[in-house]
Amino acid sequence: MLQRNAERNMLTQEKELVHDVQFKTIFRVYLCLLKLREASTKDVQRAMVFPTPAQAKYHLKRLGEIGLVELLDNGDFRVVSRKFGILRFFFKARNMMIPMSLFYTTFFALVTILLYLRGPSLELILLGALVTAKEAADTYSYFAML
Repeated sequence: MLQRNAERNMLTQEKELVHDVQFKTIFRVYLCLLKLREASTKDVQRAMVFPTPAQAKYHLKRLGEIGLVELLDNGDFRVVSRKFGILRFFFKARNMMIPMSLFYTTFFALVTILLYLRGPSLELILLGALVTAKEAADTYSYFAML
């Protein structure tokens, strides 16, 4: 019973989080902070090409209210890394966000090539090519969202 309530509470929190971050600029600021890890208002202003530091401060304040950013003692902001919404389909490698579908695309492309080299069966190659193309389209759409 307690576990079920906890799961329900987590789902509600995630829905609220996705709702609060659905505005594109706030999401882009969060992605920028994921790359920088820790930044001042001026750093965010420069990275996002905002005309004034007030815009960066507003978005950082909103992210702080949501719980995605914490204010440090020196006035800088540190990102709180969380997987929500579309970010569940990405993983972070150094300063890059890579969609998981990129690995599926690579895997299916290699399997299709191996099937072709083993024995050219038109049906298997066509199926492999279709699955690879679908995964490549998904990967492209994920990169386009960033």
